[in-house]
Amino acid sequence: MKVIGICGSSGSGKTEALRILGSDGMPVLNCDEVSRQVMQPGSACCRELCEAFGKDILLADGTLDRKKLFELTFHDSEKHRALGHITHFYILRAIDAWLDAHQAASAVVIEAPLLFESGLDKRCDGIILITADRTGKIARLAARDGLSADDAALRLSRQLDDTYLASRCDFVVENNGSLEQFAEKLREAVGKLLASPEGKK
Repeated sequence: MKVIGICGSSGSGKTEALRILGSDGMPVLNCDEVSRQVMQPGSACCRELCEAFGKDILLADGTLDRKKLFELTFHDSEKHRALGHITHFYILRAIDAWLDAHQAASAVVIEAPLLFESGLDKRCDGIILITADRTGKIARLAARDGLSADDAALRLSRQLDDTYLASRCDFVVENNGSLEQFAEKLREAVGKLLASPEGKK
């Protein structure tokens, strides 16, 4: 089984890439959804986050207030590292369970915004970077998460830049044209990865 990783900054089009490949019949996993699953009320991850950041990060019904947690850790590098240390452990464990359940597949696709930061890249046989112009990323991120353009730009500034990511990925797929063009370039990159006996650079 080949594990293909999809990475890129927020608003680049990673989720759309996952939808395209999933529609082609490939097993796909969205790590944002995994993150929400492992942080469900009463979960070990949620309890550990409360121990680290206080119970104020919970809403009245016991669910995690992700917006408050983001605001609490975004400008504090030490808290940001602590958040990553806790959540990455549980997310990677869930991903490993998913990979075990799909061993019969010839290839699977995992989309992760923090693929390198979490160490998930070590589980991938090939990695594709999805990129787009900054204006487009800011617009998509602002619309998706209800942010101002300034807040969207600030969030992007905390993420690894495309130049760094491109140096560690096998292929770069630009998402600046039509959906059809994007899908064609994406499928071409995936096809080359599946045909290659080698993994990452």
